[in-house]
Amino acid sequence: MSYHPGHATSGLRWREDVGIEKRCDSCPKGMCWWPLTEDFWSFRSSFVKCRACYAKIKNAANARHLRENEIARLANLDYQRQYRAETTGVRRVKNQAAYWADPERYRAAARARYYRNRDRLLERKRALYWADKGAAA
Repeated sequence: MSYHPGHATSGLRWREDVGIEKRCDSCPKGMCWWPLTEDFWSFRSSFVKCRACYAKIKNAANARHLRENEIARLANLDYQRQYRAETTGVRRVKNQAAYWADPERYRAAARARYYRNRDRLLERKRALYWADKGAAA
C-alpha cells in the first residue's frame, strides 16, 4: 500500500461528515474511499474489497459460466421469460389501478403528449399511408 500525504498507511481515515472511511485498493486507480458501513463493505470478506468490486467479480464469473455452459444458459433464459411474464402482469395490474383512480389525469396527459408530438405523428402516418398506397398499386 502506498503512502499518501495526510493519510495513514492503513487505508483508513476519518471525516467529520461520514466518519471512518476505508480505501479499496481493488477499485480503479486505487483511490476509492468508502464509509465503513455494511452498505459499502461486506464484513464477511475481511474488508479486502468493497461490495462494488465483489459484485464486478461475481458478475464476470456468472457471465463466463453462462457463456461456457449451455444448460445453464437455457435455464437462465427460461427464468428470464418467467420473470418477465410475472413482472409484466404485476405492472399491468398496478397501472390499471392507477389509471382508474384518476382517468381524467391520464387522458389529459395523453392529449398533451399527442399535441406535443402531433407533427411527427402525422408525418409518420402520412408516410405509412403512401407506402401502403404505393405497394397496393
